[in-house]
Formats: sequence, structure tokens, C-alpha cells
Amino acid sequence: VTTTDKPVTPPESVYGDVDNNGVVNAMDLMKLKQYLLLIVGKEEVPNGDLTKDGKINAVDMVRLVQLLLED
Repeated sequence: VTTTDKPVTPPESVYGDVDNNGVVNAMDLMKLKQYLLLIVGKEEVPNGDLTKDGKINAVDMVRLVQLLLED
């Protein structure tokens, strides 16, 4: 068996996919809510900063709700 050392490119994240599982859904809203309530850590919401302001806060949650209601 031979292997090649090719750089692995991480998959492109989907806007609104807070938990980075490839799907934007109510689970993302739940994870973001849990983060804001200090139930889970930042590692659980790697894409939580939807507004790209360097902070994960209620403004991001409002944006996620807007995204979910657009569908």
C-alpha cells in the first residue's frame, strides 16, 4: 500500500452551520443557545460568529433565527 502526502483541505463551512456538521438546522440554534447559557464551550460552536465581529453573542443568535426562518 502506498500513500501520498497530499495536503488535506478542510471542507468549506456553510454559513449558519454553527456546529460545523454540514447542515444548518434547529440543532445549530440549540448549540448556540447552549453556548450563550454557558452550558457548552466554544469548541462546540466553531462557526458561531455569524456576524464576523469576533464575538459569539445574542446578535449571532438573532441572525441564525433569521436564516432558519428564510427557508
